[in-house]
Amino acid sequence: MSINKGALTLFEVPKPSEKHALELQPLRPLVPKLEEEPFPTGLLPRLIREAVEEVVAITQAPVAMVASCALAAAATAVQGHVNVARNKVLIGPVSLAVLILAASGERKTTVDNLFTQGLRQWEADVAKSIAHAKLRQKGLVEAWAAQEAGLKEALKHAARNHEQHAIDTLTQELTDHAVKRPPDLHVPKLRRQDDTPERLATALTEWPMAAIISSEAGLLFGAHGMSDQVVMRNLAQFNIFWDGGTVQRGRVGGGDLDVSGMRVTTCLQVQPEAFLDFYERAGKLARGMGFFARYLITQPDSTQGGRYYEEPTGGTPALDRFNRRLYDLLSASVSNVDADGQLHLRTLSLDTDAAAKKVWTGYFDSVEEELGKDREYYEVQDAASKSGENAARLWANFVVFQDDASNSYSHMVSATLVARWYLNAQLRFIRTTAIPQSIRRAQQLEEWACKQCIAAKTPFVTLRSISQYGPNSVRYPVSVRNEAIETLVDHGRATQEKLDKTDVLLVKMEVLYENGLWRPQDSNVSTQEA
Repeated sequence: MSINKGALTLFEVPKPSEKHALELQPLRPLVPKLEEEPFPTGLLPRLIREAVEEVVAITQAPVAMVASCALAAAATAVQGHVNVARNKVLIGPVSLAVLILAASGERKTTVDNLFTQGLRQWEADVAKSIAHAKLRQKGLVEAWAAQEAGLKEALKHAARNHEQHAIDTLTQELTDHAVKRPPDLHVPKLRRQDDTPERLATALTEWPMAAIISSEAGLLFGAHGMSDQVVMRNLAQFNIFWDGGTVQRGRVGGGDLDVSGMRVTTCLQVQPEAFLDFYERAGKLARGMGFFARYLITQPDSTQGGRYYEEPTGGTPALDRFNRRLYDLLSASVSNVDADGQLHLRTLSLDTDAAAKKVWTGYFDSVEEELGKDREYYEVQDAASKSGENAARLWANFVVFQDDASNSYSHMVSATLVARWYLNAQLRFIRTTAIPQSIRRAQQLEEWACKQCIAAKTPFVTLRSISQYGPNSVRYPVSVRNEAIETLVDHGRATQEKLDKTDVLLVKMEVLYENGLWRPQDSNVSTQEA
């Protein structure tokens, strides 16, 4: 179809308030818009809930992000005290894995710092208290090494002189000396940020608990050129961390690495664009390995643009209580680590509370029923299959952190509802974010085209300009550009036309309005008229 260029000016475009001049039609969205469910803050145990409410008021950060950071901080302390038993066979850690998809500026670092004050103070106090012990340990090891060196030198001398009796004696002394090496001093250090997966595994041989808290998450999602084999190995290791299993690796020049019984809680933030890049490269592999299934994933709506300054009042009594509890639990967990660096944890069993077990079983079964084709959780079968275990872990964290076993039943009700919120959040993520690459490219093209149209006050862009100046993802090859255009056309959001023998993409007026062609501040009509 050929169109007249003179008919395509937007200089006189009607405002939405002028109903008689504009008949906007409903648009078929490229991606369905699913509203975020409010995070059920009221279900959290009092110690956690009140701290979350206080931090939200201070930072004005998204509630779901604040609550997720608080849960990860609590799990960091609780994981060193208990395992959770769903039955007599299924017994495992209470560690949590949290993944927050949020743009830079959402104040996650600030939130993390507020919820880990107790952790950082505890680490500082421990480091100060064992400073003398570390020096003593260093001296003992050096003395042992000097004795070993002397025995080796004497053995060499005896061998050169063929003194068999001396050789036999010194060999025995050297063997006896080897087993007398001073034991390693296990220095508690939990916070990890940018360690490589191998360094993390090594650190867990030094102290069997860790908290991986990062606002970048680069250590996990890696560089663009990372091979599938490396991605698979790293993700597999994080799966083992969550499971509390065994990490075994051969290291060049460093001997074999064998770590078991560790407890690791992770709280990672990654920007949506970086995560989508990773998802496109390795998302299928990650989901196939069950990596995302283990994580409590949230992509909260941003609060940026509405966080007006408010002077803080009244201090932070709830946050202080939260951090004192964190500190006390961490201090008490040291006694659960033996001289060999192994954890010895008590078991918190669902079977001790029949009512709580019934709630958990009901939740497990209700999720299972929705895994079939065309059912609610069919698209997130992987996450749904782990949601029951995450509910049990949340329950154990609620009971221990609040120190309130007498209310086990109510904590289980809350834990299952919070677990369902995270499962629904992951479903929302899969439906709106983890979308096909062709749709994402069409989105990027539409956003770019609308900006060009609005700036030039014309409702079209030429196909040549798309290839020359459009988003990198659709410029080349031509087949990719054409696929993005066809997607917009198929969704009724644009048409491809001829303008004076030039191929153009004609953007629907409704799409231009949706992308900001008109704003209230641009209108000459009164607010009442609008």
